[in-house]
Amino acid sequence: MKGHKSFQVTDFSLRDLPWAVTAYLVLSVFSIGLGLFFELLPNLWSGLFLGVGGALLVAFFFLRSLKKEVDVAALPSPSIKVRAKCDDPYGSFVDAVKAYREETGLGLPEATAVLRNYQNSQQQGESTES
Repeated sequence: MKGHKSFQVTDFSLRDLPWAVTAYLVLSVFSIGLGLFFELLPNLWSGLFLGVGGALLVAFFFLRSLKKEVDVAALPSPSIKVRAKCDDPYGSFVDAVKAYREETGLGLPEATAVLRNYQNSQQQGESTES
């Protein structure tokens, strides 16, 4: 029979906890620290920090939820090199997006939208031929 191995602190990691427990612990420590910080400030500064912080959080969540639509028709079509990378069954879509971005200088959402549109048009063309 093997000898019993006693528990050591180094055997434990945050990866052993479920993500919800980890998030709860991190938020608890953050909240306690924030509460202690605000307790030291005068009421005017506490209110000012909380008001500005709350406004920034609300603005962040409202602006984040606004998805801008990409007008694919107004963007340049993929070159032959990029289309070949998209059509290659062993190729990576990420490589095609990188190549398109290098050629056009567009951002990631625009490049992804253009190449997804190209792939969808290719699939629709194949389905109508069948």
